[in-house]
Amino acid sequence: MSVPPGGILGLRTPRAECHPGVPGARATLHVHGRTTVARPQRLLPPYRTRTRLLPPSQGGTQGGRRWRCHSAIPFCVFLSGALFAFLPGCKPADPKEQFTKLESEMEKAYDEYVEAMRKRLERLAEPDAQKSPVPPEPAPAATDRRVEILVRMDSLAEQTAGQAGGGEISVKTFVWSAAFRLDPNNLLARFDRIAKHHPDEDGVVEALSLVPDVHSLSGTPQQWIDRLQTIAAAAQGKDAKVAALFALGQLHMAARQLELAKPAFEQVVLADPASPYSELSKSYVYEIDHLQPGMASLDFSAVALSGQQVALQDFRGKVVLLDFWASWCAPCLGELPHLKAAAERFADAPFVILGVSLDDFREMLESTVQQQGVPGVQTWDESGRENKVAELYNAQVLPTWYLIDQKGIIRARDPFGEKLIPAVKALLDNPPEE
Repeated sequence: MSVPPGGILGLRTPRAECHPGVPGARATLHVHGRTTVARPQRLLPPYRTRTRLLPPSQGGTQGGRRWRCHSAIPFCVFLSGALFAFLPGCKPADPKEQFTKLESEMEKAYDEYVEAMRKRLERLAEPDAQKSPVPPEPAPAATDRRVEILVRMDSLAEQTAGQAGGGEISVKTFVWSAAFRLDPNNLLARFDRIAKHHPDEDGVVEALSLVPDVHSLSGTPQQWIDRLQTIAAAAQGKDAKVAALFALGQLHMAARQLELAKPAFEQVVLADPASPYSELSKSYVYEIDHLQPGMASLDFSAVALSGQQVALQDFRGKVVLLDFWASWCAPCLGELPHLKAAAERFADAPFVILGVSLDDFREMLESTVQQQGVPGVQTWDESGRENKVAELYNAQVLPTWYLIDQKGIIRARDPFGEKLIPAVKALLDNPPEE
């Protein structure tokens, strides 16, 4: 149905409510999530109508003076409301339906992004890539269409915060943003909306599971910790409470606040012993108790690719970088240049890289070691991802590194990237006293 700009019977109405499929607020992205929002017209105050000219026979004047239609106001209001109730084209759009449409748009935009990236990578891999034009890179985050869609999701989540059905919108908006690192500067604000209004919403567990990976992208660790504590205290459901406590423990671990991390993990075990989070929490408590810098390393033996049996204690008197990795692990291969640089820098020093591979197939490991030139002594067994040495050192994620000094004492955990060479050099220059 087409409705004139002035509305029905002279009453001005929000245009968004009279045009199906038009969102209640339009947003145009500028940069890094900063937006300008054009909102629909507001309703005029009650009982205000347009003026009209009345002929002299109906009480008007010869000069055509304007008269207010006061007597028609109650009838106008009643009839306008009735029309809105029975005309589908004028009903306000359901927020859940609006969000479902936005999710469909997001999925389509994501598929387009992946396809653009695939074409570019395929073209770059061709031998004559330098001779022919290479497809441009997908749009950067600031102009990515997915971010524009996310802005509209944010607007809808803000409008429905605290309302029935609003929790699902808030949670899914955060998950879309966190999972794909879209507009990361506003991640904390999206999570704050969940903590304040929807701590028990279905799906909040998924949102909580993403917090340890994205908390460094927005706000401060303490701000995230405060909101996790809010959810843990307010949540009535056991799943949400346990997930919040587990994420809280992980953030304390990342901040090296072990005295706070351990109680959080212990509360997870007490709250729900059968939860998958319970077993993970036990492993973190084990790590806090046995695998911290300053503690003695845990000895083990394994078989090297050469077939030789090796043990950690065989390398006493040397600085050891214990490296848990796999050939299918992209971040592990990303650290390979730093491993090579350290191996070359300290080739004549008492330093060794001891690799523990979690590869499922020996052939894949051997191929990667040979083709990529992976340095050090590499060990492997048929247990693959269930490697017992990895369990001993609680290597939950890959890569996991432990830097061990000449006397077998753990000195650092995960000295990735540019931190590796200075950390090794410090131990070589200042060996522990006998």
